[in-house]
Amino acid sequence: MAREARKDSPAAPTPAEPSNARRPSASVTAGPVSRPRLAVPESGLADAATYVDAGGLSSGPRLLGRLTATYPPQAYQQRRKGVVVVQLMIDESGNVSEAIALPGASDDLAAAALEALRGARFRPAERPEGQPVRVRVYFAVNFVLE
Repeated sequence: MAREARKDSPAAPTPAEPSNARRPSASVTAGPVSRPRLAVPESGLADAATYVDAGGLSSGPRLLGRLTATYPPQAYQQRRKGVVVVQLMIDESGNVSEAIALPGASDDLAAAALEALRGARFRPAERPEGQPVRVRVYFAVNFVLE
């Protein structure tokens, strides 16, 4: 049976974070990670057959600029940390066309990783002859508490 709060009783105070407290950081690997065993099934991706794996290309995609992920407030309060592996489909222009978090991370950490990576820009991957190509890569977003 759920307990109801009495209107005449004061609400329990919520712990406030001091304004000068250091926020935890989320760091992202600078490049692709190797393909994990639990990769997303090809059938769940749009146009998966038109993308190639990064191996065998003269150059893989390179992240342009710095990537920052926002640490989810609830994960911070609960002192949760973890690594989110994301499968990215990057088009010939270096844009992320699709991003899928692989199983294993909490939903809020996965959502934060996806939000950061979906807005990322990359130098496109290239075939040996220099032609840009659509590519499938995996990035790891490491949420750490400092």
